[in-house]
Amino acid sequence: MISKWWGRKWDWQKPGMEVRVFKGSQREFETAFFEGVIARQGDYWEVLAVLADHYTTVGRYREGLSVDRRLAALRPRDPVIQYNLACSYSLIGRIEQACKALERSLALGYRDFRHLFSDADLAALRRDRRFKRIMNKYVKA
Repeated sequence: MISKWWGRKWDWQKPGMEVRVFKGSQREFETAFFEGVIARQGDYWEVLAVLADHYTTVGRYREGLSVDRRLAALRPRDPVIQYNLACSYSLIGRIEQACKALERSLALGYRDFRHLFSDADLAALRRDRRFKRIMNKYVKA
């Protein structure tokens, strides 16, 4: 049965459809792929969320913040997106904005306190005195 397909020229074999080999890590490949998706469809929030995570994971904090801000504008009532925005602000040392985003996240219902108290992305925020004030409003002793 396969013999009838053997001589067929597939789309990827046609001129201008050559296969390109990606040189880099899997994370870099995925990041480039998601950037391409966003270039074609900019408001695809699920892909934006993954892209922001990829940027943060590889230390591209300012790009991660940019995407998180875009996500927060697209989904202003999503507590996880607000939490991630707080993480991005904390990673670049913008503690005032991190406090505001964390407080919005908690007001919207974010309640994974175990993660919040151990998340390395929030380390700078947890060292600030305002963090304790925010937590006192939402954590029952």
